[in-house]
This record gives sequence, structure tokens and C-alpha cells, in this order.
Amino acid sequence: MHRLRLLPWFMIVCFAAVSTGAEARPNFSGIWKLSNANPSRSMIIEQNESDLRVFQFVEDRLTMFKGPIDGQPHSRAEDGSACDFLARWEENSLYFETKLHTHDSINPVVYIQHLMRLAANGKTMSLTRTNVTPRAGTFRETWERQDPLPGEISLAGFDLRLQLADRKRDLTDAAGHGLQCSIANAFNNVLQAEQECLAVINQQSASKFHGEARANLAEVYWRNGMVRKALRYWGLGERLSHGKLAKYPEVSVVHRGYARVQATRDSEGRLMLPVVAAGKDAGFMVDTGSNTSGLRMSEAKRLGLRLEAPRMHIVNGLTKFDAVLTIVPVLTVGATRLENVPFWVMPDARLDWPGIIGIDLLLQLETLRWDASGATEIGFPAAEKDPLKANLCFRHQDVLADVSANGQGNLVVYVDTGSNGSQLYPRFATRFLDFLSFNSKQSHYEMTMLGAHRELSELTVPEITLRIGGANLLFRSADVLLEKPPMHYQLHGAIGMDLLNSARRVSFDLSAMRLTLE
Repeated sequence: MHRLRLLPWFMIVCFAAVSTGAEARPNFSGIWKLSNANPSRSMIIEQNESDLRVFQFVEDRLTMFKGPIDGQPHSRAEDGSACDFLARWEENSLYFETKLHTHDSINPVVYIQHLMRLAANGKTMSLTRTNVTPRAGTFRETWERQDPLPGEISLAGFDLRLQLADRKRDLTDAAGHGLQCSIANAFNNVLQAEQECLAVINQQSASKFHGEARANLAEVYWRNGMVRKALRYWGLGERLSHGKLAKYPEVSVVHRGYARVQATRDSEGRLMLPVVAAGKDAGFMVDTGSNTSGLRMSEAKRLGLRLEAPRMHIVNGLTKFDAVLTIVPVLTVGATRLENVPFWVMPDARLDWPGIIGIDLLLQLETLRWDASGATEIGFPAAEKDPLKANLCFRHQDVLADVSANGQGNLVVYVDTGSNGSQLYPRFATRFLDFLSFNSKQSHYEMTMLGAHRELSELTVPEITLRIGGANLLFRSADVLLEKPPMHYQLHGAIGMDLLNSARRVSFDLSAMRLTLE
């Protein structure tokens, strides 16, 4: 899924710690990418009140430079060579200069001056770099932040439920009902969402939680195929884009039962589930990463399905195109029979499989389990709903998992069974800088989504231990992105079938929102 390619060497030789004193100073901490650079150039900065560390690449290796910053020259050894460093604040700009004494008789000193200034929004940094020796020149550069700012990170359901344990928290006022409404949405409890969200919505006096409660209730209805109910609480934009769907019969489970079937795998290990669609046998890929279920145009024609008027404009960060609605009158998965099942029909070039079963239909099935041989169970009894025991939650339509890495917990990752390539994101890199700096090499990751491709700069780490669903999984040749992924960049990463397939057995209980790996 990814190709390794080493990036050219580039030089920023020595950095050091910043002493800011009591006054507030800009904080340059983050992962930065040089704008319009080809090949890509990245650096990582970690700053606190008294220290600054900068991680740069020498050839393909991540190297750290640090030292005191007090306006005075300091000397230290860098890779066997002496490096003189001086840094100071110039108002809100950070100036530093480095003199690297090399073993080259022609160019014995590499002397570079830098002046960094942070934009007010914290998302871009301007850098003026002056090469004094050996080749004089001044360059003005713009660097773009790749990791999320704190204000861009919204609370996941795992964070919200911690507030339930606060015994001082009043859960009977508008704020309390609003919190429980958000938690019910995150853990997909429709009945509790109705109770808690309506307690806010139906208040005689409007509160600041009113709009959020409406959005939460509409979201949980929409996710579970209750279009008409969602329509009552959608905003104008959602009513315009989705309102036409309300005239179609809603998906329903007319028979639910337990069954064992034999699934197959595609060439990259994804699970292909046998189904009967519109009376014909088919095999559809299980895709927790897709908000909706889809069909190739050729498959829709093979099944004799009629294309309906509503269209969906699909945008995934890499590409955009239109898909058209079709309704499968009867879909049988194992012993579970569904009627009036919506699928979105895409051009064949956009979909590598005849069809995909997205999270909308997986929620209707409720439970799914498979082992390494492909033996698959559908419809086994779900556990009791309890948000305190759940390790999956929703953010909008996306499935997130609570995981840990190398013994450190509270990481939130996207669960995508439609991908065979797991990745960790810039937010992960900023948390594990010390580990990555000693164990990683720079390379390129090729991301593929719905027929579109994009290369991203990354670190390749020999191995990282991830604890997911109660099991420790060894993520070998782990991909840690240094650039924003097209989607979900506020998270710590995404796990796909390459990691899930390393478990002996995988169980999704989407009623109780639990993932179990054995």
C-alpha cells in the first residue's frame, strides 16, 4: 500500500532551547511542512517555556538539535563536529544562528541565520533563512502546520463519558441533559438520545444547548436509517441535501437471525461477505470506513436495479464525484433479511469491488465476527449497552476506537476495514517524538481512496505495539505520516485490515459499541 522512497538531504544544522521568561511568547511546537517544496521538506519543533527541540532530517534519518538559548554563543558537538549556536527573541520573532565547523578544507564553516515568525492563527510560520557561508544567499519560506491545534480537536465520546464519573456534575439541568445527549449520540444509543436530547429541545426557554441537541438527535437518526425523523431536526443545509430521501421507504430489518457463513478475501486481505441482493448471489466488501453502502454501476445493472433521482456528491479529500441512489428491495446477509436497502451507485473506476457494505448497513446487522480462515458469524447476541465499557464510538458517521501505543493510552483512531494500510498521523508523532527520533526513517506513503492517489511524507518505524480491542498487535514497518491526511487529521491515526488480520478472531458489536480481538 506504500512505497518507500528516500528524500534528499537538506540542512538546518543546530537549534537550541528558548528561554521565554515570564512574558507570553509564540509557541512554535508542531510538525511543519515547507510550502510548495518538491520534494517535500518537514521539521518537527517541541517548545515549552524554557526549552526548544527541533527535529530535522539528515539524509533520511530524523535528528534532534537542542541547546540553551539566552542570546549568548554556545558550543556543542553535532555528529562529531563542533557547532556554535546563538539565539534570542526579537519581539515575537525567534532568531537563531548556527556555525557548523566541518572537516571540509574548502568549506570549513557552514554559517546559517534563521528568523521565525508565527502567524496569528498558528497555522503558518514564516522563516527567513540567510546562508552566510559557504554560499551566501537569503531565502524567505512559508511553513505550514500539519498537526491539529488544540482548538481544532473536538472531544471524542471517550472524553465525554469521563464527565459522567464526576459526582459533582449535575445531570438534571440543561447542561447535564446536553452532555448525556452527546454521549448517547457518540455511542449510538437511539432511545437514550431521544430521551436526553428531547429534554433539551422541548425546554420552554431556549438554551445554548438547544442547537447542539437538535444536531445530535438528527445525526443519530440519520446514522440509523431514520430519515424522516432526522428531517425534523436537520438544519437547512441538510434538509436541502438529504430531504429528497424522505420520500423513499426506509430500510427495515424484517427478520434477524444468527448464521455462520464462509467469507472470502480480496487480494489485499479485505473481507468479502456473501449476500443475496435482489435475488442474486453477490459478494460485498465489509467497510466500516464508508458512511454509506455502495455499488459499482456494472453491478447495479447486473442486479437489475433502477437508478433513482437523488444524487450524492462524494468528497473524500482526494477526489470528488457524483453517485446516484438505488434501492435494493431485499438484501439477505446470513439469516438477516433487510428490505428497502439504499445503495449509492458509483462509476466502476471509483470502486474496486462489486459492492461495499458500509457502516449504515453494519449497524442494521448489529454484530459481525470473523476468524483468520474467513469463517464469519452474523447476528450473534449483542452485549448490554454501556458507554463506560465501550471501546468504539462515533464522531458523526465515523467509527473511532480507543487504543494505546507502547503502553500509553487515550489515543483515538479511525477504524477502516475498507483499507489494508494502517497509518498513524502527525498528532501521534508529536506525542511520541523521542521514540520516533531514535527508531525511524523518512519515506513516502501512497494513499489510495476511491480511485484517487496521493503521496504523503512519512516516517517508517520498525515496530510499534498497539493495544486494540483487548489485544496487543505488533505494527511492523509502521507508517507515521508527517503531512495532514485528507481526512480525520485531528485523530492519532487509522487502523485497517493489515492490523486486524493479525488477530486470530475479530468481533464487532455495534449495538454495544465494542471491538474485541483475540
